[in-house]
Amino acid sequence: QRNLNRYSDDFFRKIKLKYIILCSELKIAGIPTLGFANPEMKTIILNTSSNNSNFVRILHHEVFHIIEHSFKKKLFSNSWRNLNSKDFKYSECSTCSSKYSLEKIYDSKGFISEYAKSTISEDMAETFSFMMSDYNLVLDMIGKDQILDKKTMMIKNIVKNIDNNHQF
Repeated sequence: QRNLNRYSDDFFRKIKLKYIILCSELKIAGIPTLGFANPEMKTIILNTSSNNSNFVRILHHEVFHIIEHSFKKKLFSNSWRNLNSKDFKYSECSTCSSKYSLEKIYDSKGFISEYAKSTISEDMAETFSFMMSDYNLVLDMIGKDQILDKKTMMIKNIVKNIDNNHQF
């Protein structure tokens, strides 16, 4: 509840999020998952079986997917992609590999977690989720990583366009 309260009702209206469904042992197409955003249904589904720190991150991660869908015009994939080193390539999909971890990367090189390396959408959602759940960690990381610093600035601009009073 404390993490949901970080968003105003107006914020949820602007991003068009209407429903948050809690369930245990969530699977999407038979694949165990921690959360899922369904923008068409204005819903996020969260797996209550995950540990508390992951649950908080997944909540914010899925909220960002709703933001992304609601404000596509403000999210510029090429701008985001161009922030990465020239030799980096995202995967074809977020489930194309089993090597993606949700844990923080210590030598980030522009990415906050291994999962952020899967797709642009997941990179943005992972960056936002860490900004919302452990901003001090993010501040420490961006002090050592110019790419991640630029990504967090882009996320801040996106969110400030929705709600200028939003706090990270």
